[in-house]
Amino acid sequence: MQLEQWIALNFQYLERGNAKDFTLKYLNKIISTDCSTCKNPIVKIYNDTSTGKKLLEIT
Repeated sequence: MQLEQWIALNFQYLERGNAKDFTLKYLNKIISTDCSTCKNPIVKIYNDTSTGKKLLEIT
């Protein structure tokens, strides 16, 4: 969640040449869920079952 908030505050995306703000809902959908838009993510966030910590994997 903190990564998604940081991205929303610090980045925008281009749509048809216009800069737009990310929404937290959209960022969550493309970063942290198993929905179809997130099947090939560039960033994976998951829980390490051995330590209980959240891990970030950049692919």
